[in-house]
Amino acid sequence: MRFKRYRIAFIALGILLVIPSVWGGLSMDDFVQLYKSDGVKQIIGNDYGPLDQYSFSTGDPDDHQRNIESGLFPWWTSKKFKATFLRPLSSLALVLDYYLFDNDPVWKHIHSILWYFLLLIAVAVLYKRLHANPVAFLALLLFCIDDAHGVTVGFIANRHALISAFFGVMALIAFDRFYRDRWLKGQWLAPFYLILSLMAGEAGLAFFAFIFSYVLFIHRGGVWNKMTLLIPYTLLFFSWAALYWINDLGTQGSGMYINPIGEPLSFLFLMIQRLPILLFGLFGFLASDLWLLYPPGIDTLVLSIALIFLLAFFILLSPGLKRNRLLRFWLLATVLALLPLSATFPSDRNLIIPG
Repeated sequence: MRFKRYRIAFIALGILLVIPSVWGGLSMDDFVQLYKSDGVKQIIGNDYGPLDQYSFSTGDPDDHQRNIESGLFPWWTSKKFKATFLRPLSSLALVLDYYLFDNDPVWKHIHSILWYFLLLIAVAVLYKRLHANPVAFLALLLFCIDDAHGVTVGFIANRHALISAFFGVMALIAFDRFYRDRWLKGQWLAPFYLILSLMAGEAGLAFFAFIFSYVLFIHRGGVWNKMTLLIPYTLLFFSWAALYWINDLGTQGSGMYINPIGEPLSFLFLMIQRLPILLFGLFGFLASDLWLLYPPGIDTLVLSIALIFLLAFFILLSPGLKRNRLLRFWLLATVLALLPLSATFPSDRNLIIPG
């Protein structure tokens, strides 16, 4: 009963902290997606469908030229630029915004806050299942007051991260119930929720890391049993990757996004830089968004500080890691979850799942 009271108070606090975003209006990608929902083809160029709200450029030369002539892209945009993402569920939520609320951003922000509210409830349930009350209290409080969530919730186009996070956490809860409570429905509900998370956005890939880490550290079975549990999720991952490849989705010709499959060496090089900055933004005291603003020389200094901080941080954690399998679960899942996020520029708004 005590945890229930604290849970309600913490969730209410989390919602209260993001309420000011209601008056934040539209920004950046919000305008492009508004045009798409409104069917303004002369602005966008291509005849995108209602589920293509996160397809900004197909890489087609004619489409590229129309986007430049309309003013959507600056004239110096690379002719190879492509940015098409598989986010049909999040696209549907944006189209729903338009038909229900027209051009009123206030209700669109309220819609995003609703998804955040659902996420906070799901996170509270997950923490309660995995931890004793004192740890669950503290974990939920820290999650609810995380300042990085303000941008995630306040940027309407970034709602895909909230939807993906909610369904991903639901997948973890179902997976945990299947393993520890022998809840048979969890065997198929967990992959189902994970599919919904992936259909909301690429951020859903992070939950493969959580499932893998759970099986590795929390599951008590033997090696064969662990491998058997991971088979459906392995098949799901490769099915998602095949869908991405068949539909020629992804990015190209952008200084912000790197396609890990099409540009593996570039991704590896940038990951070595971006991963410590993201971890520093998560556990340290500097927002990862600042990485793009550092001049040459300062970026090297910040990266060095981040590496030193993380080394000290992991040394301090090492005694707990040796005796606490839940700590090992969270740490490995967090680090692995950040790998797909290294494909884009560091930003705290992307840390809601690893955090």
